[in-house]
Amino acid sequence: MIKKIHKVAIVSGKGGVGKTTTTINLGLALYNLGANVILLDGNITTPNLGLYMGVLNTAVSLNDILRGTTHISKSIYKHDSGLNIITGDMSVDAIKDINFNLIKKSIKDLDNHADILLVDTAATLGSEVQRVLEAVDEVIIVLNTDKGSMADALKTIGTAKRIKVPVLGVIINKAKGKINKDEIEKFLGVPIIGIIKHDKKIFKSTECGKIYLKTYMTNNANQYYDIASLFLGPSYAKKIKQKDKSSLFRYMLKQIGLYPR
Repeated sequence: MIKKIHKVAIVSGKGGVGKTTTTINLGLALYNLGANVILLDGNITTPNLGLYMGVLNTAVSLNDILRGTTHISKSIYKHDSGLNIITGDMSVDAIKDINFNLIKKSIKDLDNHADILLVDTAATLGSEVQRVLEAVDEVIIVLNTDKGSMADALKTIGTAKRIKVPVLGVIINKAKGKINKDEIEKFLGVPIIGIIKHDKKIFKSTECGKIYLKTYMTNNANQYYDIASLFLGPSYAKKIKQKDKSSLFRYMLKQIGLYPR
């Protein structure tokens, strides 16, 4: 019997909002809660998921799959975090002979290989992203609080509705100050499922090829777990929060170099 993977696209109509870091940290939260997770770099023209995780290249990339040379299961790479990832090819001629229409079939072929698939998408609403939206079960939109990001999010929601893929909600990333949730939800017409506060440590971890959620214990960690619990149930998030609190002393020792990493 085929076990269908739950497929979720992480989308934004604008670059620089933190879509890739959201994908990675949400993925690790899901993994820490017991889910078998695959992260797929669906940003085919300018991939950076692997780069953000300290992986410069893998033996098989999504680009090879979209050339029809091999099955997508051959491209799954086991990251040292425990996450499974499928990277894109960053070379100059990587999109040569790519068939974007194979995205939907390739994603479907991941059934039986994990519980949840998170697809990091390109920061556009072009055909590349639309092919991904046609292949997934749900969409999460990442945005910032500036007017341009809000407007792009509204367009993205409209695109998802046109393709008839449900929008689970939006994640406000790099949030500063007080957020008027009611006003934003009324404007967008979808719920806010998470608010990630601005934290320079997120940028720092990305630059080092490390995962923020794996490296730091902050209030943002709880937000990632709360979002993950939407897929797995709130009891999972409660358990992991209790575990994190019990390990606070160990974390402090790590920060001052008195506990092995």
